[in-house]
Amino acid sequence: MKKIVLLVLIGAALILTGCKSSDSLFMVKVDGKWGFINSGGEIVIEPVYEEVWEFCDGVAEVRLDDKLGFIDCDGNLVIELKDLEIWDFSEGFARIMIDDKWGFADKNGEVAVTPEYDDAGYFHEGLAQVEKDGKTGFIDTSGTVVIPLQYDEAGFFDKGMAIVLNNGKYGLIDREGNILVNLAYDGLGLFNDGLAAARLGQQWGFINTKGQFVIPPVY
Repeated sequence: MKKIVLLVLIGAALILTGCKSSDSLFMVKVDGKWGFINSGGEIVIEPVYEEVWEFCDGVAEVRLDDKLGFIDCDGNLVIELKDLEIWDFSEGFARIMIDDKWGFADKNGEVAVTPEYDDAGYFHEGLAQVEKDGKTGFIDTSGTVVIPLQYDEAGFFDKGMAIVLNNGKYGLIDREGNILVNLAYDGLGLFNDGLAAARLGQQWGFINTKGQFVIPPVY
């Protein structure tokens, strides 16, 4: 008798960008091997893998014979199985690690950004955080450094803004690296409807786009 384990993720639906079918696909384990079924319970990708991950950006990572690759929503290998550290795709690029250095691969499995960084984030709005020698900046999809590696930490871009940290103080920059909000806060969130949560010491308030508190930090 076959033993079947169905893994339903929180939210119960994995909408697959770029897939022909609008059905959701769910990870399923049959006799110790992983594949995918659709919302009707039909196996659409045979359970032949040692491990699978959810679909992201139209592809899913799979492991077979201790090698990693990526399949599309029809089960076709879009990146051949390789002995390579590779993570989920975002905006068409996946983080890869070679010789303990981070870079990026495209959906053909080709190295798009040479692994030379100590750490790397995912691409958001065309830019990704990269770190080298303890400093963080941003590159574009060609691998060009567009914001110098000068921050202690940096978040991803959202609505054209990213939170950055230097010497324990947070601020905001735009996609060109211009300072939108001075690095003067002990905690900072992104703007929403013209306001951002900001912390001085242990107290939170809200600032406007000029960095002025419109709701004092008393909370």
